[in-house]
Amino acid sequence: MKVIALALLLLLPCCLFLSACGGAEPVVETAPSVEDTLARERVAAHFRGNRLPQARTALAPLLSRPHPALEDLVRAAAIELADSRPEALAAALEQGLAKAPGEPALRYMRAQLSLQSGELEAALADLQAARAGAPHDLPTALHLAAALYDLGRGEEAAAIYREIMEVGIEHGGSWYISALYRLSRIHLEEGRGAKAEPLLKELKTLEERGLAAPASVLLTRGNLGWAEPPQVRDQAVAAGTLAWDMPSYKAIAVALPKLAGAQTLRAKDLDGDRRPDLVASGGAVGLAVARRARTQPTGIEAWETQTLAEAPLTLARAFDLGNDDDLDFIVARGTQLTLLTADGFSWNQSALAFAPLPSPPRDLSPVDFDHDGDLDLLLVGDFGARLLRNDGAAVTAGTAQPGGEPGEEAATPNDSPPAAPLGTFTDVTEAAGLSGQGPFAWCLIEDFDSDQDVDLLLGGAGGFFLADNQRAGRFADGAAALGSSLAAANFTRGGSGLSAWFESKPLVAAIGGRSQPALIVARAGDGTPLLWRRPTDERGQQTAASWSPTAPLPDGPDGPDGPDGPDGPAGPAAAAPWSLLADLNLDGTADLVHGDGQGGVLVNCAPAQLTIKDGKDGKDGEGRRAGQLMPSLGSGGALDFTDLDGDLDLDGLRATATGCEFLICEKAPGNGARLEYLGLKDNKRAVGAVVEVRAGPAYRRIFWTGDATVVGVGAREWVDVVRVTWPNGVIQTELDLELSSQTFVDDTGELLGPFTQEAGLVGSCPFLYAWNGETYTFISDVLGITPLGLPMAPGMLVPPDHDEYVLVTGEQLRERDGELRLQFTEELREVSYLDRVRLDVVDHPADTAIYPDERFTFPPFPKPHTHSVREPLVPLAAIASDGRDWAGELALADDVHAVPFTNLAPQFLGLASPHTIDLTFDGEAIAQAQKLRLVFTGWFFWSDASVNMAAARTPGVDFVPPILSVPVAAGASGEQAWRPLGPPVGFPAGKTKTMVIDVSGQIDPADPRIRVFSTLRLYWDRIVLAVDGDDAPLVVRSLEASSAELWQRGFSEPLPAQRADLPERFDWERLASAPRWNQHPGNYTRYGQVLELVSEIDDRMVIMGAGDALTLVFDAGQLPPVAAGQRRDYLLFLDGWAKDRDPNTISALEVEPLPHHAMTGYPYGPDTPYPSDQAHSSYRREYNTRAARDWIRPVMDGPLGEQRR
Repeated sequence: MKVIALALLLLLPCCLFLSACGGAEPVVETAPSVEDTLARERVAAHFRGNRLPQARTALAPLLSRPHPALEDLVRAAAIELADSRPEALAAALEQGLAKAPGEPALRYMRAQLSLQSGELEAALADLQAARAGAPHDLPTALHLAAALYDLGRGEEAAAIYREIMEVGIEHGGSWYISALYRLSRIHLEEGRGAKAEPLLKELKTLEERGLAAPASVLLTRGNLGWAEPPQVRDQAVAAGTLAWDMPSYKAIAVALPKLAGAQTLRAKDLDGDRRPDLVASGGAVGLAVARRARTQPTGIEAWETQTLAEAPLTLARAFDLGNDDDLDFIVARGTQLTLLTADGFSWNQSALAFAPLPSPPRDLSPVDFDHDGDLDLLLVGDFGARLLRNDGAAVTAGTAQPGGEPGEEAATPNDSPPAAPLGTFTDVTEAAGLSGQGPFAWCLIEDFDSDQDVDLLLGGAGGFFLADNQRAGRFADGAAALGSSLAAANFTRGGSGLSAWFESKPLVAAIGGRSQPALIVARAGDGTPLLWRRPTDERGQQTAASWSPTAPLPDGPDGPDGPDGPDGPAGPAAAAPWSLLADLNLDGTADLVHGDGQGGVLVNCAPAQLTIKDGKDGKDGEGRRAGQLMPSLGSGGALDFTDLDGDLDLDGLRATATGCEFLICEKAPGNGARLEYLGLKDNKRAVGAVVEVRAGPAYRRIFWTGDATVVGVGAREWVDVVRVTWPNGVIQTELDLELSSQTFVDDTGELLGPFTQEAGLVGSCPFLYAWNGETYTFISDVLGITPLGLPMAPGMLVPPDHDEYVLVTGEQLRERDGELRLQFTEELREVSYLDRVRLDVVDHPADTAIYPDERFTFPPFPKPHTHSVREPLVPLAAIASDGRDWAGELALADDVHAVPFTNLAPQFLGLASPHTIDLTFDGEAIAQAQKLRLVFTGWFFWSDASVNMAAARTPGVDFVPPILSVPVAAGASGEQAWRPLGPPVGFPAGKTKTMVIDVSGQIDPADPRIRVFSTLRLYWDRIVLAVDGDDAPLVVRSLEASSAELWQRGFSEPLPAQRADLPERFDWERLASAPRWNQHPGNYTRYGQVLELVSEIDDRMVIMGAGDALTLVFDAGQLPPVAAGQRRDYLLFLDGWAKDRDPNTISALEVEPLPHHAMTGYPYGPDTPYPSDQAHSSYRREYNTRAARDWIRPVMDGPLGEQRR
């Protein structure tokens, strides 16, 4: 049984360090130094890792001061309490309480010391004082009540236990359970059994859910007995708070003739070996690349070079076309585009043809605007914008399967003719709502409104246009969201003097420890930097106010380590002074690096303290605030930064007349961590992800553009939080990542990266668990036939079938105290709408099995029917398209599956190579059969809306459910022909379900074969042929629920799968240590009893979000004993719907609109609205009052201790 891990996230903050009261020595709060802050973070990290001696050592310098800070004395006491050293604890408490006699944490820990020595009166006094200072702290209240009871003051104790219980289980967690148990014991010991009975019943219910009181160590520490990290008083990092000296650089000239004279030089990992390669373009170079010589893998001076395209070029961009982890190029010569596809470290011109553009493009950004897992192309120029959607453009004749494994690296360029393209890039500019805008000189991508889709910002000398992603492939004018200041510079509002700031491409980044993106623009002519951002509230959250310019730049700009800049010439936009963002000193905040207009390099790490005038440092405040001149970065053209030598700092590189110049960082003041993200279901380089890094007081948000980067952590030896929100909206969080102490490593990816996207299910359906006599066992996912807003292809939505029957066997569901208990949970990124529940009890002959038709199919939906099956035929042979006979695997339902296919790339999760299984049965038995029914048991790895859309647009990828065929006479060629029996028959609606297909009269006894064809990842466990008459006597009794209680639970821990062919199942007894996703915004059904909502089909539904659970109880006392020769199984009838939050699901962002039975589709139009009569309006007001919960705390919010616990 498990203590509630998630409940700990709900507990009150523990850092109450500055609450000293009367009689204390004055506490003077001063801003901590960087060294002190990092030392305290180190103490907290050791404490949470139970490395108490190391925590004590790290804290010692802070305690050795003449006047140690109160917060450090609290940490010292917490360490000694955890280490069970009473003498040292007493000394720390004495010193701390001399400074602050009323400090709650110290009084709490002194109470623990008194309790250990049996001094109840002393403990009581301290606990009362602690509660006065921390009145909402539940562990303190719990200990206070226990002390009162032990002193014979039972009524006072009972009153406090009742106060704790009033908080509720969803907020009180484990402490609630302790109070519940102790109050029930008080009632029993004092002879009040009637009052104890409901408490004990509730306690039993909670225990069945896997919840328990806190373990003794947690009970002792409570909330106040922890060595916490320092609080961050202001998320916007103040001027100089993390200021470090800038590093120095050693220049190394490298002669690379093929790169000589390039206009730009960029670092890119072209071949997926996790090391930076070079891309040079522009000028006389055209397009050339270089990689580290394989004969000197650790050197930085030996390179192999290739010229990919001769000059002149208009522009070139690198991007991963086919998700194979090597980079291809799109090249423009005038108005003509050409695609160069990679094969290892060689490139071939694709035969894919592009229509000429109206004029030469001036900028280009690869972007997965439609979130289908591959990169599209956004181009801008005098013609405005062009959006080219990637419709399987990487697929060519001879490609085995789209998105397959990368080919072997070619040693030399491939001179063979390019394969004929099967896919293409489709111009969707007009359909996307981008036509009629411009002209534009630049474009960039960001999630400006933080709604987990990619927006586009297009601009130039005339202003700019913000295209707000509306999903479903469309954009809207986002000018209204920008406010009046920026609207003045917008194309749709007319030009103004402000438009001069937008001639050159801005930088976009989250600035100053904030989580919302802002723009850094440079005024035409002199390059004066200016920040545009939306104001934020006291929590750092973006407000609805207008964007406005802020001068000078704020302190400690945060953002990506490199610009979304060109890999080649960018036309007129490149004439402005260059700029980028990179954390050169690795202090945890990105620095603004830009040219000074005279060939020099300026770095702004604390702009409020630095001004410059005429190229020299100045403090008169009259010059523009641009930064300090960095002579060691040399002079010349634009720089790029990457980790060239693998020592986890940022080195510079620039093009020169003879090749390139490397500027090797000799020693950065701070430590660094390398991050790299590899998408599986998303595009391979994770373009469009949002990465957040928290290291002590420093917070950074990085909009990922595909390149590995080094993030600074200051003097720390670990990163507190690294979180990525993948382009598909799934959140992945890693905590407390320690850095390697190595300076040089063979594989830099061994440190923190690469982080590879998890490939588990994000959405399928709610889960069902049943009490099996010992625990709740996972049955399957349910409501799989009822998806809302799910497209199968563009313009084709799946019609949801709102009701289903789910088989629960007699072994899976057992009585407990005269009740049958089920748990219905929502644990994925979905909303469930449950309108009706009923449990049908089916008694039937023991030698038969019963099955509902648990099938997902398209209309017409199969009519409900309970099939009985006796002694079915197992296949004599099951020859699949892979040449293997799978008959043994298909004979029994034993979790051993037939797998005659190869999975497609994760972009097409749920789809497989086309495959067949030819089943042969006993012809003589077929000839004598009363009926013929194929009984399929297996499971489907759910696809989703994005997979469906990608498959529909990619040649060679199809979503084909099983099609049944029978053999016919061979043709003249002698090859066996097969006749389809009709359209696809559907597939199991989730994990390990059974579907029954009537094939009576379809199988020839003389050739008793039937073929099953599909392209889905269907794992068949058993396929048998029923030959009986489906006539076993069934006795069906229906039970209505006697209780339906909705409650907050969290997320079950997945059970470890032993093989890849097994479905993901979940352990009721173990809650996941961290939440997986937040709930959809909107209102949900309030917690508590909701029985009337599931008692009839009336569109008054229980609305459940991620982390919710519904306990269903049925009275088994109504049932007679099972008769001799019979067995009892159950069919759970469910009526409702489910909706996920996939980027391509329609109307997926919120709980609304609510589904209802009269709708003809979802989303529905104004002709079929949700009922608004008195009954349904009352239902909304009374039940749907619970706001959505954000399970996952923002990285930038709150003390880090709350994040970890």
